[in-house]
Formats: sequence, structure tokens, C-alpha cells
Amino acid sequence: MGKDALVLDSLFFQCALPYEEILSFSPLAGGLEIQVAAGAHTLARMGQSAQWLYQALWNAYNRRVLQALGVEGGPLFETEGHYAYGEGANQCRGRAKIQLFSDCLCLLPPSREGRRIPLRFLCECKRETHTIVFVLQTGERYALLGLGRDMDPLERQLADCLCALREESATQAGEIEPSLSPAQRVLAAQLLPKGVSAPLKKVAAVLPSLAKAVEQLLSTGKMAETYPLLCELCGSQQEWVGILPAPPVETNPLAASLPAPPELPQLIRFSPSPIDDAPAGEEGEPSSCPWILWSIFPSPNRTLAVVEFAIPGEDTATYLFHTGGNWKSFLPLLARGLEAAGLRREIFSLSNEELSASPNELSRMAVQRTPPLEELRHRFAGRVIHRTPASWRCQLERLFAASPEIRETRQPTNSVPAHRFCGRCGAPLAQGRLFCGHCGEKLT
Repeated sequence: MGKDALVLDSLFFQCALPYEEILSFSPLAGGLEIQVAAGAHTLARMGQSAQWLYQALWNAYNRRVLQALGVEGGPLFETEGHYAYGEGANQCRGRAKIQLFSDCLCLLPPSREGRRIPLRFLCECKRETHTIVFVLQTGERYALLGLGRDMDPLERQLADCLCALREESATQAGEIEPSLSPAQRVLAAQLLPKGVSAPLKKVAAVLPSLAKAVEQLLSTGKMAETYPLLCELCGSQQEWVGILPAPPVETNPLAASLPAPPELPQLIRFSPSPIDDAPAGEEGEPSSCPWILWSIFPSPNRTLAVVEFAIPGEDTATYLFHTGGNWKSFLPLLARGLEAAGLRREIFSLSNEELSASPNELSRMAVQRTPPLEELRHRFAGRVIHRTPASWRCQLERLFAASPEIRETRQPTNSVPAHRFCGRCGAPLAQGRLFCGHCGEKLT
């Protein structure tokens, strides 16, 4: 049982099954069956070791899946139960290990149906008999059932996590704009959640000082040249922004252990230099920004979304996505996909061949288990390279002109049909049904 693959080794035969290639696995009588794209591998005559192998494989598989989904740290709560969710015409049901982390709830079945449910996008959580239904802002719905006595502890721990996330957002707002009162910080946590894209116009209508501070960060950092141009080309009325604290700069432990070099005497300075006397951030070496920033603008005809990233230590980048003609419905999808990607921008621009290559197996696993990521990859329209402001603007205007105007549709392209779930077996329920078509339970 390796870190990234299961190795089958015999006297004259060896076979490695990478976890990203495993479609599913299930226990058999005294054995185990592992499904891959090329077929099935059957392990038999294992006796009592079969159950041990099944659990060990499940745990190793889950560790790899969590790594691909960007989940860090240990779970705050863990249990097993049944799940059900629908994605378009696909209805998925099964049994999974369920792990709650500080910012997400993970469904980890022994298959590719695993999902990461980000708590920051959770807009509804309701309990129906023996079922808990989670609804996200994008319309995604997930149902958990068969948890038994673990249902109440899960709800309590989930409430604590949601409260902690709101406190983090309020603290971040206070760091951006220290003049906010405690009540205003609580309100800011709802308008501009930590790590989630939000409309800046809505923030400005309620908390103008916070919106002004955010605009100041955007116009003075890495976006100093491109942000005014984006406001000019696209308008700032529909702008969305996202903010995260930048990770601490890693120091070299070997360099830190070495003695500091001796200070040079002031006499070696032959003449004063304006760069030497200038404060950090104005001239000379710029001071590092403590924030990760990204802004989202619509193209003039709203067929493209322009996403500008400003990440400390990385080159500024501009990515464009097709909106499908419906700007309002596309924004939640984009915010959800950016959060799921952990702002790893390359996951959108990779071709299918590059995504299938061995160095990108974790990204491939994340895309397979996150439909919004897959949808955004299909909608990726291109990237604008930052050479000079003039060339950057020219490339952007050329992409705007090449994108035809599309009439907005009433239904969002990424919508998920709203399903009810049976409180007894968790099966999706069709509209107007009086009894569950799977177990026959009478519906109320």
C-alpha cells in the first residue's frame, strides 16, 4: 500500500495500480475487486485479510483524494453513512466515509464519486427525518443519511465550523479597514467572505470605507497598471473581488542558522541616493503585499469574464472565461471553481493531453471530483500575457472583439435540478410523487 498506488507483487509478476486510475473497489467473499478503465482486478482467497485490505486501501485512497482536493490537516469529525446527490442527469448514491474539516465536508466513497463540499458556499442545511440535505449557492445539493447517533454531533460541529469561518471573515475585514466597528465587521463577513468572490458594488453600498480600502489595495499593488484599465474597458459596476491573506514567507533554515554579516560602515557611501532614502513601496525594492487579490470584470457584451490575479511572489496573470451569455448565473460558478482550485490558475489552461500527463495526476483527480472545475475548463477562453500595458490592452480588446454577443438565457448553464430525497433510503424523488420509487416510503 504505497502513497500514490497499490502494488501487487508476486514471484514473477508485479503490477501497480495508481489511485487516480481506480474507478471503484468493493469487497468480495474472501477477496476484493478493483475497477479500472481497462477492466477489473480481482484478488481472491484472502480469507480474513480481505476486510483488512479493503479498509487499508480505502484509507490510502482517501488520503490521496484529500491531497488532490487541497484539504489539509486532520478531520474535526468523522463517521460513515450513505450519501445521495444529483449532477444533471447523473444520480449518485452509495456509502462513504464522511469527514468534516474546518472549511469543508468531504464525502469519501470507494469510488470516483467523492466530493468536497465547501462550507463557505453553504446557503442551506436542513434536516428531514433521518437525512441532512446541504444546498450550495450554485444549486448543488447533497444528502447524508444513515448516520444514526452521529447526526446530532455532526450538526453541532458543523455549526461551530460555520461560526469560526464567519469570525475569520470578520477579522480579515478589520485588518483591511481598521476603522470598522465590531458590528460592521460582522456585516462585512457576510458581504465579503474570506476567500470567496463577492460584488464590490454591494459592499460599497453598505460599507463604503471597506470598499474604498479594497480598491486601494487593488490600485496600488500588482494590479496598479491593469486595474484602472479594466475599470475603463469593462466598467466597475459589475466588478467582483476576492481577498485572502498571503501565506508567510518561508525562510531557509540553513541561512537562518548562519551568523549575520557584519554591518558596513557609513563612510563607504560616497553620495546620497534618492532610492536609498525612499520609503519601501515607493521606489527601489517594493514591500510585499500581505494579501492575495483577484478581481472579476465582465467584457462589454458580458460574453467573457476577465479574472485578474495578484499573488505575492508570482507573476500577475489575466484569465478569460466564456460566460455563456448569462453573467449573473456564471458568477457563482466562477467563484465556486476558483475556491475549489485553490487559485491554482494552471488547472484551467492545461489541455486535456497535459492534464492526462503524469505530473498532473492530482489536478486530474480534482477535476474528476469537482464538476465546477470541469465546467470552467470547458469555458476557458484564453490568457493575456503581461508584457507592457499597451500590449496587454491590445490583446484584451482583440479577445473582446472576437467574442460574439450572445443573448442571455433564462436558465443557468450550470444549474443542478432541485431534488428531494427520501428520508428513509435517500433516493432522489421526482416531483409530484406520493411514494418513494425505491423503498416505497410514503412521502409527506
